[in-house]
Amino acid sequence: MEVLEVARRITRHPIPAVTAAKRPGDPATLVASSEKIRGELGWQPRLSRLEAIVESAWTWKQRFPLGYGQENEGTRSSKARKQSN
Repeated sequence: MEVLEVARRITRHPIPAVTAAKRPGDPATLVASSEKIRGELGWQPRLSRLEAIVESAWTWKQRFPLGYGQENEGTRSSKARKQSN
């Protein structure tokens, strides 16, 4: 629920959700952590706070509503901008 609440706050959209009983095999809780990769490989995430991660994703989605490799109405890809200069 934490991710959903943060996403609702950042996007200012209601984002519907369905709450249902746990299914057989569902974990009691889910935890996302980068501790193992930090320790084993020395990797550092560019963003670590949930709010910053959701905000970055939302900003990207607004800029590129059709996704990767898609020319979006009102925008041009960096490749197209470079070719026209």
